[in-house]
Amino acid sequence: MALITVVSLVGGIYLAGRWFFVSEKAQEVAPEVTTKAEPAPPTKVEKAPEAKPSPPPKVERAPEAKPSLEIDKSKIKIQVLNGNGVAGEAARIADVLKGSGFDIQAIADADYDAYPHTFIRHKPGQGDIANAVAKEIEEFYPALLYSNLSADADIDIVLILGRDKKGGLVSEPVVDKSKARIDVLNGNGIAGSAREIADLLKRNGFNISYIGDADRYDYAQTVIRYRSGNKDVAQLVADEIKPKYSAILEEEPLLDVELV
Repeated sequence: MALITVVSLVGGIYLAGRWFFVSEKAQEVAPEVTTKAEPAPPTKVEKAPEAKPSPPPKVERAPEAKPSLEIDKSKIKIQVLNGNGVAGEAARIADVLKGSGFDIQAIADADYDAYPHTFIRHKPGQGDIANAVAKEIEEFYPALLYSNLSADADIDIVLILGRDKKGGLVSEPVVDKSKARIDVLNGNGIAGSAREIADLLKRNGFNISYIGDADRYDYAQTVIRYRSGNKDVAQLVADEIKPKYSAILEEEPLLDVELV
C-alpha cells in the first residue's frame, strides 16, 4: 500500500509538472504563431441615386375653335356687273347670290366688257363679307378682292364678272401690250413712285416711253388717259397696277402717245 501511495504521488507530481511546463511554453509561443486579427473595414455601400419622379406627360390643348362669324346676308347690298360680255351672265350670278340670301340692288353691264379677272370691291374692314360673296360664286368665278369701295357708299359689294369663268367658256382677248406707248407721271409727290410703276409695267411686257412728273402733285385719284382705240390696253394697265393704285379710265383723243 505504501508502495502504491508513493507511486501515485510521484506520478501526480510528474503530471502536474508537465502540465505546468506545457502551459507556460504555449503562452510563450502563442504570440509568435497567432496574430490578433484586425477588424475588417466595413464594406462601403453605394447608395443608388434616388429616382426623380418623371414629369407628367404634357397634354397639348387643342386650339379653341373660334366662333364662326355670323353675317346677315339680307343686309348686304350687292351690285353685279357684267364685265365679260356674256349675255345674261350678271343676271345668272345675281340669282345665285339672291338665292343664298344676299340683297341684290342692281344688275348691269360694267364700263368694260373684257375684264380678264373677276373682282369683288368692298368697303374697308369688310373683307369677311367679301369672302362670303367669293365663297358663293367660287364654283363659277375665282374672284379677286379689293378694299377700294368708299366707306360711305350705298352699296356694300360691287361684283364685276371677268373672263376667268371656270370651264373655259369665255376666252381672254389678245392685246399686244408692246405696241402702246405709255407715259408714267408722278402726280402724288412720292419720290420714286412713277419709276416703281413703270418698272412693274415694263416687266409685264408694256412699252414705257417716258417717266417724269405730272403737272401737279395733288392728284387725289390715279388716272389712266388713253387715246381713242386703246381702251383695251388701258384696262390691262389698270388691272396690272390695281394692287397698288385703283385707277379710273379717261378717253382723250389728242394724246401724243397711246396712254398716260
